[in-house]
Formats: sequence, C-alpha cells, structure tokens
Amino acid sequence: MEQFTDLSSILGILKRRALYFLVPAILIMAGGSTVVMLLPAIYRSQATILVESQQIPSELVRSTVTALADERLQVIQQKTISRDNVLALAKKFSLFQNKTDISASELADMVRERVEIAQINLSKTGRRAATDKLVITFTVSYEDENPQRAAGVANELVTSILTADAQARVTQAADTSRFLDEESKRLASSLAEVEDEISKLRLENSKSLPEKLSFNMSLNERLEKDITDIDRELQGIEESRRLLAFEENVRMTAGNGGFRPSDQSQTATRIEALKADIATKSAVYADSHPEMRALRGALAAMQAEQEKVGRLQPSSAQADEINAPGRGGLEAQLIREKMAALDGRIEFLKKKREQSVVQSAAMKEVISRSPEVGTTLGALDRRRASIQKSLDEVSEKLAKARLGERLEEDQRSERFEVIEQPIVPTDPTKPDRKKYLAMVLAGAMAVGGGLAFATEFLDRRIRTSAELLSRVGIRPIGVVQFIPVRHEQRRKRWRWVAILLMLALAITGLVFAVDYYYMPLELLFQKVVDRLGL
Repeated sequence: MEQFTDLSSILGILKRRALYFLVPAILIMAGGSTVVMLLPAIYRSQATILVESQQIPSELVRSTVTALADERLQVIQQKTISRDNVLALAKKFSLFQNKTDISASELADMVRERVEIAQINLSKTGRRAATDKLVITFTVSYEDENPQRAAGVANELVTSILTADAQARVTQAADTSRFLDEESKRLASSLAEVEDEISKLRLENSKSLPEKLSFNMSLNERLEKDITDIDRELQGIEESRRLLAFEENVRMTAGNGGFRPSDQSQTATRIEALKADIATKSAVYADSHPEMRALRGALAAMQAEQEKVGRLQPSSAQADEINAPGRGGLEAQLIREKMAALDGRIEFLKKKREQSVVQSAAMKEVISRSPEVGTTLGALDRRRASIQKSLDEVSEKLAKARLGERLEEDQRSERFEVIEQPIVPTDPTKPDRKKYLAMVLAGAMAVGGGLAFATEFLDRRIRTSAELLSRVGIRPIGVVQFIPVRHEQRRKRWRWVAILLMLALAITGLVFAVDYYYMPLELLFQKVVDRLGL
C-alpha cells in the first residue's frame, strides 16, 4: 500500500479508485438531491400583535383588570389551542384531510405543532402593564403546505385571540361590578334591618332612652319632693284637726256645766307636748318650713284656748250665757264643718300621695331600664356605623368598577392591537433546501472518498518499487510498465460510459425534481438571471 502522505501516491489512488469514489458519490448526490427536492414546501404566515397601553390616564380612571399582559396571553393561548378549538379550526380549514386514519387527539396534536405564539417581552421591570412604559409584543404564526391556508388559519387565530382578550376583560370587569353591586345591596339590607331594630327599640322604650335619663331623674326627684310635701301637709292638717276636735270637746264640756280643772291640766299637757315637738324639729327644719309653721300655729291656738279657759270661771250669769242653746250649737256646728273640710283635704292628699308613689315607682323602673337600653342602642349604633362605613366604601368601589367596565366596553383600556397582519407567504420557510443540498454534497464526497481510501487500504497488492522495498527489502533493478490488452481497454471505456450515463441520469432526475416539486425551470432561470442582473 502506498503512503498517503505522498501527493503522487494520492493521485494514483484517486486514479485507480475513481469508480469507488464517483459511483457512491453520484448515487448519494442523486438520491439525496431527489429526496431534498421532494420534501414538501412549508409556508409560514405570521402576525405581530402589540399590547397597547390604556388610552385614558390611570390616575383618572383605573381598570379593574389587574392581570399582567403575559399572564392574560398565557391564559388565552391555552384556550386558543385547546382541543375543541383546534378541532374546530381543523374542520373549518380542512387541515390534514388526507390523514384519515388518525384520531381526533392526534389531529389536535398535529395542528398544535404548527401553531406558534411567541412572546416578545421587552419589559424587565416586573411592573404591571398598566403602569409599564415599555412595549410588549408577541407573534402568532401557522405553518402549512398551502400558503393561502396558512394565511387563513393565522388570521383566524389572530381574530380568536383578539376576541378572547376583549371578552375576557369585559367579563372580568362586569363580574367585578356585579359582585360589588350585590355586596352593596346586601349591606344596604343589613343597614335597613339595623335601623329597623333601632326604631323598634326606641319606640318600645321611648321613656327609657338615654337622652331622657336626666329629665326622668329630675321628674322622679320632683315626685319624691311632692310625696314629702304631702306627708308634711298631712301631718299639719291632722294636727289642726286634733285641735279642732279638742276645741269641740271644750265647748261641749262648757255647755254641759262649765269647765273643770282636769280640762285645764289636759290643755297644759298638750301645750308642753307641742313645745317639746317644736324644739325637737327645729334642729332639723327651718322656721319657714310648713311643718314648723303648722306646729307653731297649733301651739298659739292652744295657748289662746288656755287663756280663754282661764278667764272663763263659772259665774251664774256667764254660765247661763255660755250654756245658751243658740250660741253653743252654732259654734259647734262651725267646728264640725272645719273638721269635715280637713277630712276631705286629708283624703285628697292621701290619694294624691298614692298616685305620686305609683308614678315614682314607675319612673324608677323606667330609670333602671335606661342603662340596658343605652347599652343595646350603643351596640346597634356602632353596628350601624360599621355597616354604613362599609357601604360607603363599597359604593365608592362600585362607582370605580362601573367606570372601569365602561372603559373596557369602549376598548379604551389596555388592549391587543395587530401591527402586522398575516399575509399569504410567497417563499417557503421549510425546508432549507440549500442547506440540505450542501449536506448531501458533503455526505456524498465523504462516503465516496471514504470508500475509495478504505478499498485502497484493504488492497494488499504491491504496486510500486517503494512498496516492494518496504515489504521485502529488495530494490528492483527495473520496472516494466503495464500494457493493457484490447479487451481491458474496451472494458475501461464501457466503465466510463456507464459512469457518464449514471451522471446524465442523475442530473436529469435532479432537473425533473426541481421543475416538478420546487419551481418551474423557466421561473428558476428567470430568477437566476434577475439575481445576476443579466
């Protein structure tokens, strides 16, 4: 075997093993090129969508949709490529109709593989899109063998995404407003119930309300004072009645035969008792007190009566005058009338006292209930204030939510806007035939060269004097050139003819594949001419 480091030996190997190099290389190039040209062209239709920020400043009207744009996009993406939506898309555009032996799930997976929603998020701040100043865009694309169908599916996907986003935002805003409205109604109902309880409690305890406590206490004090005054007046009236009764007895005694010493001693005893009573009560009551005035009046009357009795000693003439039937009867009748008037007054005062006692007891009952009523009213008032505060907050939020809902319905909040519509592609994106043809050429050269050098490496025949010297150690005297005979020359010519035919067939097949599967030759020629500027 010759040394591969020698250029002449390498050229000799290439000359001897040309067929081992050309045949596999040509076959691989022809077959690989045919396969590459037979690969179906895949067209890609793509749209670019921009996440447009809110048109109205968020300081004036804030949207109730707080989800980030990429979060909404992920949700919409999952809904868009869901099984039912993908199958509906495949049915509408007749996708993969030639594959009748696949299941619905397999069909959905095949469609999903050709759909791509790629986000281009330029924001690195992590803030919400409503306040983020940077731009967020994403692309929606679909790949298909038919360019018109690829554009149609891409348009359908874009429409579905835009519709789903708008509906989702409006629905979320409406749900927020509906929830706040229901909460507002619930709080208003609770507030009405509490106010009804307060009104009912105030109506049932109108006299025991906390704001009437001072008035009730002053009224009770006045009733108790009236009772005390009545008691004192009753005591004075009863004392006056006793004096009148004593006077009546005196007159009756005088009318029956004069005055007796026992009557004078009895009067003195009563005077001393009144003086002692006045001395005792003067330590408690003032001189202007009604009871003190009544006692002093009774004492003065008894003292006057005692003096009168002392002056009246039995003389025959005076006794006859005193015992006269007309005068004594008239005075006695007058005393009885006074006593009857005092009895009526006593009866009236006792009834008045009973009424005052009943009213005072009722007032004390009313006053005793005031703390309990005040505690209950305080709890209800605090509950009403809490509910009212919550209702005010919910009402304010409801107003903002309705503004946000109006914002979403008018599509003036953050929304998706198509900045590049999907169009019918003119050039396929797959496969990259230039790249594949270069790979086929490289592979053919590698296989052909490898086979040629492998055959030469496995061939143990001695071809040069250098190989003979290296193997046997004998240097030849001379070298006789190989002289081929006629049939060997003929076989060599036919070998080259076969190689040329194979090359012609491979080139013809390649040209046919290019014309039929890739592009008509006249168009390809015109394209080459345009590229070269000829």
